[in-house]
Amino acid sequence: MSDPGSPPLPPSHDEPLLERVRTQKQRNERARRTSSRTLWRTVAHVGVLGWLIALPTVGGIYLGHQLDLRFETGVTWALSCLSLGLAGGGYLLWRTFNQVSEEDSP
Repeated sequence: MSDPGSPPLPPSHDEPLLERVRTQKQRNERARRTSSRTLWRTVAHVGVLGWLIALPTVGGIYLGHQLDLRFETGVTWALSCLSLGLAGGGYLLWRTFNQVSEEDSP
């Protein structure tokens, strides 16, 4: 830093880089102040998304397997219920994504 009475320093070649660094630092600070999402909230969302696909799929396979055993139909019901479970899980995942994005939007 220069004294108030000294002549100004010649322009540096690093000025554009320093300006970009200052701008990025300001953006990061603003994002940190305004962000409502915490690490644990993000981890919870990731965990929920996994269960939203897994549970309906496994439930569909189990139900289909039980129906196949009862009606002696091979794997017809298991495959049908697997498809329904995947579709149901996909719907739940889509609905959850929409809710989370609505919560995060200003």
